[in-house]
Amino acid sequence: MSAQCKSLQKSLNDANKIIEDLQRRQLDFERQAIKNNLRLVGYHEKEGEHAEEAVKIVQSILETDSKRPDIVVENAYRVGKKQSGKVRQIVFRVRSFNHKLAIFSSRKTALDKRNYYITDDLTEFDREHISQLKPIIDQAMREKKNVKYRNGALFIDGQRYRGPIPAKSQNTGPTSRIEQSD
Repeated sequence: MSAQCKSLQKSLNDANKIIEDLQRRQLDFERQAIKNNLRLVGYHEKEGEHAEEAVKIVQSILETDSKRPDIVVENAYRVGKKQSGKVRQIVFRVRSFNHKLAIFSSRKTALDKRNYYITDDLTEFDREHISQLKPIIDQAMREKKNVKYRNGALFIDGQRYRGPIPAKSQNTGPTSRIEQSD
């Protein structure tokens, strides 16, 4: 009987390793699929706005506020259900990763005086992970440290954070504006 239990335990461990590998690969595919995506946060939706207008809105912001008329927006759409008093974000895709980097480099000064901003589009896993790391991120930002999140890892002043992950936090703060990099 003991040999059977060991065999079953080994099979279970092997199956768990396969599942973990498949989950990791799926997350990598998700990250690759949204590699050129960004989010426009806080831009108010007009009454009766049609889905096609999202591309025009983003293109206009890139041309006027960011002074980047050369960047091509391939697709854009609002996410979430319409709710009164709540502004839906616009997810948009640019043609190349270099365009995305150009937007990131120009967004810091171009959109400072606006009520909206541009941030990276993240997988659900990465959004939850950042939410868990929020107290550490907020502390580092208060200390004026360089904070980046890349492929599931937090970097503070160029060093990968390997400390404990705090219990889920409900704090609000500047976390949504941390620099995303690929």
